[in-house]
Amino acid sequence: MPGLKPFAIALALTVPPAQAQTPVTLTNPATLTNDASTRHDIQCLVSISPLMDDPDPNVRNPGLAGANYFMGKIINARPAIDLKSALIKEASALDAATLDALPKECSTELVTQFNQMTSAIHAFEDSSQKQPPTQSGLPPTAHP
Repeated sequence: MPGLKPFAIALALTVPPAQAQTPVTLTNPATLTNDASTRHDIQCLVSISPLMDDPDPNVRNPGLAGANYFMGKIINARPAIDLKSALIKEASALDAATLDALPKECSTELVTQFNQMTSAIHAFEDSSQKQPPTQSGLPPTAHP
């Protein structure tokens, strides 16, 4: 699948070595997740990964951010997942209609999460400006 080569390189550079947990693989069905949310996150990662190849940074950078977001969700939900096998399994199971729908679904989630994060940061900045800074630069903590 074109576009997965840079993803594989990025993955190799960012994913820690195998953990002590039993890996989730296609040959180890007892540990393979059927969790719809994780499967959807894997599908989103498949859908977004070609953007990471784009020469235009206005396309590539959001693709990288989206891939990191979904990869983080997947690894958080299934720390020992065999991500390569999971990506291959989900990519091979996607039909044309799902492939067409995924970019909108996945980008909607990304935009929603980005907006929530931005709102939280702005609220934090607003609240910290109303209090004198401490030596650490963080607002003082409340003590009972």
